[in-house]
Amino acid sequence: MRYEQGRLQVTRNDEHGKTLLYQGDEDVRGRWLDFRFVTRWGRSDKGTLDVTLDGRGILRYKGPTVYQSGSGHSRHALIYFKTGLYRDALREPPWTMYVDEYRKDQCDTAVCR
Repeated sequence: MRYEQGRLQVTRNDEHGKTLLYQGDEDVRGRWLDFRFVTRWGRSDKGTLDVTLDGRGILRYKGPTVYQSGSGHSRHALIYFKTGLYRDALREPPWTMYVDEYRKDQCDTAVCR
């Protein structure tokens, strides 16, 4: 997920490159955003990504959500979450980001909807 040039974007990066899955055009600066990602990790069409923004569904993706085997990435590589400001892309300060109530859960598919 990125915010670049006034657009909020969700992309998928894999061995074939970058694919844009969602692009919004609303101004999201200066306010709290409530995201929810429900992800099923998989190398086939069994992978899914459902994303809501402020309770509104913005993305339903079905397909690979991890690199394919043999792509040069370890088959047993960890899946991890990271967030931050990439200041190389930002010109002048201020650079501000607030994160509140980050949570990672594991749950049955039927419960995580």
